[in-house]
Amino acid sequence: LLILTVIISSYFIFPQFRDINANWRIFYWGIGVENTSRTFFLGNGFGVPFIEDEQIQEMVRTFGNDNDFLDSEGERYFKAYHNSFITLFFHMGLFVVLIFKTYYKALKNLIFNTGNLHTNFLSISLIGISVWVTFNVILELPHSSLLFWLIYLLTSNSIKKYGKA
Repeated sequence: LLILTVIISSYFIFPQFRDINANWRIFYWGIGVENTSRTFFLGNGFGVPFIEDEQIQEMVRTFGNDNDFLDSEGERYFKAYHNSFITLFFHMGLFVVLIFKTYYKALKNLIFNTGNLHTNFLSISLIGISVWVTFNVILELPHSSLLFWLIYLLTSNSIKKYGKA
């Protein structure tokens, strides 16, 4: 919660975080959550467009004509939400919450210092790489997601083996 509070307050305090790219991403994230809520948070599956025509027109009105959704007809199928967790949420709905069990245990080990050094290092690595994944299209690309899933699975295994959470 502290990390989330710092990130959100940074957007409002520092003007560097309020550029057109940041505003575009936050707006697009909202579209992702809105589109997932239409399925009662059960997910949309795969092979469906991330954005609809009306939403593209709304983005054009908000951010101007240089929106690259207009480059080709298939762009709405390819341009994920620039936040891997929201993209997973869009595809799988609330089922994506299952991956946060490892995060909960990792944070619990760090806060209460119940893990060993190896587990703590992996937990900190998982949190750090998750920031990268939050602001980029990482989990949608197999070659990029490999590092995330490796750290995630090593952390999960280490918590199961050495942690007391």
